[in-house]
Amino acid sequence: MILFVDDEEVLRTSTREYLTLKGHTVVVAEDKAEAISMFDELGEKIKLLIVDHQLPDGTGWQIVAHAQKTRVDIPVIYASGYYVVPEPEGVRVVDDHIIYVPKPFEMADLLSTIDRIMPGE
Repeated sequence: MILFVDDEEVLRTSTREYLTLKGHTVVVAEDKAEAISMFDELGEKIKLLIVDHQLPDGTGWQIVAHAQKTRVDIPVIYASGYYVVPEPEGVRVVDDHIIYVPKPFEMADLLSTIDRIMPGE
């Protein structure tokens, strides 16, 4: 299961629909609070986080830091429209478990990044 976090409704909906058509189970959240709540509720079912950098109530790094309290090696695709992404706040960068994807992204590029970070899923 993929947890996709973005405050843009059109992007949440289109990404969920596309990835579902490609065989993935996707749940979506629109902000940090909802994402953390979903992560806590779904736990080990979540195999990948795809998070936007800037959210109405915080940053994607804060979601990643929360997730890493119980799952330091959870794969993360970090999406941002910023040219330079600020350094992670309290996030441990483990091997290649965190991949940056610039926004806007092409759906096919996102899918290939998912395949790279989650081989065999």
